[in-house]
Amino acid sequence: AAGSADGNGRNEQPTHMHTRTLLIVEDEAIIAAAESLLFRNNGYDVVTALSAEEALAAVRSRAAKPDLVLMDIDLGRGKDGTEAAREMLREGEMPILFISSLAEQEILVKTRDIPSCGYVLKNAGEAALLAAVRSALASRVEPERVGAEFAR
Repeated sequence: AAGSADGNGRNEQPTHMHTRTLLIVEDEAIIAAAESLLFRNNGYDVVTALSAEEALAAVRSRAAKPDLVLMDIDLGRGKDGTEAAREMLREGEMPILFISSLAEQEILVKTRDIPSCGYVLKNAGEAALLAAVRSALASRVEPERVGAEFAR
């Protein structure tokens, strides 16, 4: 279900809303570039970080915090996504949507003590990723719902 996506994979953004800014934290440059393009084509402003350290620097240096952080759990060498998320949340409240190729149980164990908007599996596809982002941005009242809907 692509929701309000049109046939070209673009979503209609209400004109009365400000452009939402996403911070994509992904250590694989080609995946970060593909996700960045996907979200830019769907009306979002995007900042990318290829490591936990880059992500933390971006959050600390920006006057406006991102509307949503898309955090890969496995960031290669250095801090992983869960460590980065904990440090970001010390800087201030911000919604975090975890992205992972791990099995559901592993994700739940790694993220259980981190306030987040849930998670989406890396291989879920563009429509599921866009829907998870829209859901996370629309309502942070029901964070458990996002993971349950998109982890199938």
